[in-house]
Order: sequence, then structure tokens, then C-alpha cells
Amino acid sequence: MPTSDAHIDPWFVVKLGDDHHLFGFAQRHEETGGLSWIRSSPLVDMDVEAGTATTASGRRYTLGRPASPADMEGVEPRLAFQLLVEQADVPKSPDDLRIRWLSCQKMGRHLGVEPPRLARDEVEAFIVENVDAYRIALGHGAAARSLN
Repeated sequence: MPTSDAHIDPWFVVKLGDDHHLFGFAQRHEETGGLSWIRSSPLVDMDVEAGTATTASGRRYTLGRPASPADMEGVEPRLAFQLLVEQADVPKSPDDLRIRWLSCQKMGRHLGVEPPRLARDEVEAFIVENVDAYRIALGHGAAARSLN
């Protein structure tokens, strides 16, 4: 089997329309840089016993601990679930405080710094102070560009 380009732990399957997706914490993710809550593209293959899944995008996941929505503790996973699953069809602005705050959580993990509280002034100040170092850390990837 090909090596994975993402590892998700914890994770569970969610249904959106006719498709099933993974939702969970991407410990590693080739496209996004990892260290954040994600919802995958639709699943095309999954072998829970082997701990692997493949999505419509071609991404190959290794699966960590299975979980459920009830297992999500804390503001960050619940907010990510709300935005990525419960409100998946609702248009979102890149200026949405919730989205920017979630980006700061990921940025803080990559940089080893304490992220801000969920307050507009703290979030914006954190982004200004850390975005250049974050872009360097991620190699100027798509995740860093999304903060502009």
C-alpha cells in the first residue's frame, strides 16, 4: 500500500449529503501542514482494521484513535465541527472571527507560541505578529496564504 500523506487522530466519520467524510485532528497533512481540525473530501475507501482511508482528492490517511462527536472537548474542536460539518453549506467570510481564531490555534502549535483568546483584537494582533514566521514555517503554503 502507498504511504499516507496525512494522519488523523482522533477521527470519526460524518455524513454530508450523500457522502461520508473524515472529521478529526490532522496530526500531519501534506496539503494543509497539519496540526488542525479538518474535514476530508468524500471517502472512497476505508479499512478501519488496517487503519487507512482514501478520499476523493486522492489523499491517503492513516487513522489514529476513533472517536465520536460526544468525545470532543474544548472550544476548538466543537467550533471546527460546527463550521466544517454542521454549517458546511453556509458561506463563510475569511474575516469571520471563528475562522481566524481557529487559524491562530494552528499557527500557535506550529510556532510553539500561546494562541490568543477568542477576541477580535487579540486574534488580529496575533496574526500580525506571527504570520511571517508562520509562512516561513510552512514554506509559504496554502494554509499561510489564507490568512491575508
